[in-house]
Amino acid sequence: MIRVPSRFTTQQCSRCGEHMQRSLSVRTHICPFCGLVEDRDVNAAKNIVAVGLTVSAYGETVRPAKASARAGASQ
Repeated sequence: MIRVPSRFTTQQCSRCGEHMQRSLSVRTHICPFCGLVEDRDVNAAKNIVAVGLTVSAYGETVRPAKASARAGASQ
């Protein structure tokens, strides 16, 4: 089992990785950058799974790439 801190996982878009501050009272994740709309907890769960998979594959020192770096890589 890999422990993944859940802090800020509701504020990062699971599709594009952009971060947006919002209150925990906001129950729907709506990304103004890529248009993803889904339940806040589903978005957070996807982020937690992605971090866990990354840590299991590459180790704990890996940091997620910023959205702009990922966008440049696909061009």
